[in-house]
Amino acid sequence: MPNYLEPNDAQKSRAYSPAVITQGGQVIWLSGQTALRDQQGKDLSGNFEAQSEEVFSLIDKTLQRAGGSLANIVTMTVFINDARNGERFVEV
Repeated sequence: MPNYLEPNDAQKSRAYSPAVITQGGQVIWLSGQTALRDQQGKDLSGNFEAQSEEVFSLIDKTLQRAGGSLANIVTMTVFINDARNGERFVEV
């Protein structure tokens, strides 16, 4: 399990740790994810929160298949096409 260094207040507001220390184990590199429809086929266009939740669900399922979970994520790169959704993404 990774050891997350305690973030300062500014880092906490952006939901990241300044460093993560791991030992042994394996590294899993994931491909990009997007979600315009949920797993039942419902259209998620224009619903940023639902799209974010669906993407995290897809990522979690992939990680579980590989032996991990969302709790094991060390870093991720996110592309959000509307900067106004940045804070909402951190909340999701």
